[in-house]
Amino acid sequence: MATKKQSESVEALVLCDCGFGKAGEVVVLPLSDAEIGFSNGMLDLNIDAVKSARAE
Repeated sequence: MATKKQSESVEALVLCDCGFGKAGEVVVLPLSDAEIGFSNGMLDLNIDAVKSARAE
């Protein structure tokens, strides 16, 4: 697996009210935080999910 820069940011869809934001919000987070939220089921990192949430 290729390593990524620590400073890289990603957009994510918040799936439940939590420390990352409220459910349904699109947030910009450091990659390391986004991976933690994703692995705990709090964030969706799929680009299509983010686009869909932005369109609403």
